[in-house]
Amino acid sequence: MTMWTRAAHGWLAVVLLAVGLGYLSDSRAADDSDFAAVANELAPAVVRITGYMRELGSENSYQTYGEASGFFIDREGYLLSVAHPFIDRSRDRLCERFQLELHDGRRLTAQLHALDPVLNLAIFRAEEPADYPTVRWSSGASAKPGMRVLALSGGKLDGEEPYSLGRLKARPRKQSLYKAGFADILMNVRIKLPARGYGGPLVNRLGEVIGINTGNIHLVDPESADPEEQHALPMGTVMTHYRVLTAYPSFERPWLGVKIEPVAMKRGVGLFWSTGIPNTALVDYVWQDSPAGRAGIQKGDILLGLGGKRLMVTNLDWLLYEAGNDATIDLELMREGRHLTKRVSLEKRPLWSVPR
Repeated sequence: MTMWTRAAHGWLAVVLLAVGLGYLSDSRAADDSDFAAVANELAPAVVRITGYMRELGSENSYQTYGEASGFFIDREGYLLSVAHPFIDRSRDRLCERFQLELHDGRRLTAQLHALDPVLNLAIFRAEEPADYPTVRWSSGASAKPGMRVLALSGGKLDGEEPYSLGRLKARPRKQSLYKAGFADILMNVRIKLPARGYGGPLVNRLGEVIGINTGNIHLVDPESADPEEQHALPMGTVMTHYRVLTAYPSFERPWLGVKIEPVAMKRGVGLFWSTGIPNTALVDYVWQDSPAGRAGIQKGDILLGLGGKRLMVTNLDWLLYEAGNDATIDLELMREGRHLTKRVSLEKRPLWSVPR
């Protein structure tokens, strides 16, 4: 190959590279333009949610507590968002009042319909009857690393960018937050969320919501995620829980007022077997202003039966459902080796209590 031939090939490579970079630049610009159109189309269905917490010692005085984005998933006014901004862990209480701000500045009131604090999923419902705009969603099953995505926030942002762009990442291989695969269900996203974008939709270029922006796992467990990434709950997972929670809302269920866990987790194998009942329920927490609290149930009690039926970690919710709201029922327990029976009067879960 002569010097001139090599030079010609070199110039050709430079030209091809320049053309390729120009194509990629035009493609990126076109991609960004597509996403801007998607953001404008979805904006009416995305809202800002503000939660208000009752002040201590007051019946009617509320203060602003938490804020997140959310989006309408049903024309009757059901919204999806995150749960954590509206939970006061120090008092184990939830916000009791909620306000929605739409992209055009209008404000509506909403109720918390149901929530799952483990998934960090909250379902709200706008109180004003209307035909609400909704998003289109996809399960996220086809999402691949490298896919361009958009994160959108709700409400009137007063000059701040309402959306940001990023790319999906491969899922981490490290052990997950709950040591049981929880991180494996999340989407990993290389993105900087827009202002108040937490709880808002993660969207593909077709305008389909594929996840809910649920924040950084590394804030809780530094070993489970890259600090520069965000995470999102895939809509396939979200909608499975949505169907259950809307059919059987958290705050319509009979409430005992305890958090339970298997005895073996706290008391050791010896005591676990001494009860003679596998999967026996240990009381780990009692809300004092609850049926259990008023009946004198204490942390450390071992629950054995409810209404004459064997009680286990796995069937407490079902036994409460069978008993129904407003039922008065016998609760059998063991405390420091003594068998006791307590009468409890069930009630609906109050709006301020955090489902466990």
